[in-house]
Amino acid sequence: MAAQMVYEYVCGFQGDVLGPSSVACMTKHFPGDGPQKDGMDPHFSDGKEQVYPGNNFEYHLIPFGAAFRAGTAMIMPYYGQPIGLPVEEVGFGFNKDVITGLLRNRYGFDGVVCTDWGLLTSIEVNGAVIFPARANSAAVILPVIRSSTTGALQSAVNSRLAFVIADTSFSHYPRRPVFPRRTGCERWRNWA
Repeated sequence: MAAQMVYEYVCGFQGDVLGPSSVACMTKHFPGDGPQKDGMDPHFSDGKEQVYPGNNFEYHLIPFGAAFRAGTAMIMPYYGQPIGLPVEEVGFGFNKDVITGLLRNRYGFDGVVCTDWGLLTSIEVNGAVIFPARANSAAVILPVIRSSTTGALQSAVNSRLAFVIADTSFSHYPRRPVFPRRTGCERWRNWA
């Protein structure tokens, strides 16, 4: 039922051809959210581990298959961390096995991949962190995140991640694309 609803939703907004009279859809959270270990809230570090009891990972992909058949324009990866799957146990938003291997290669998705907000940067109010960044288990990137958002983005690109990070939590983000120009278009296309 969820797959049928996703298919109809995307087709209804985007139409037969994505263009000026349609609305581009972003389907999220790839590759499915919800099976958090011990039922914890995935918005916090205690709930970052995503498990699939009964070996049900493929079951979570069914609605996304429908979104791809409908031609969804954009995908937002989840910020949880896969546990017990044959992929690296790194948050989905930084996971090359999931973004490049599953999304790009298996499903052939060539649309926009956009991260969820708060993936790289914490939300602060009056200097106090009220919502920490959710770069779950991105150990290579976490030290850079704490020192520089731009450095974190460059680290993500250097790590051969397969998408542009589009976290809009803070106003200090550049207003134009940063890395395709710095790394060369051909190299960028190979990553995506």
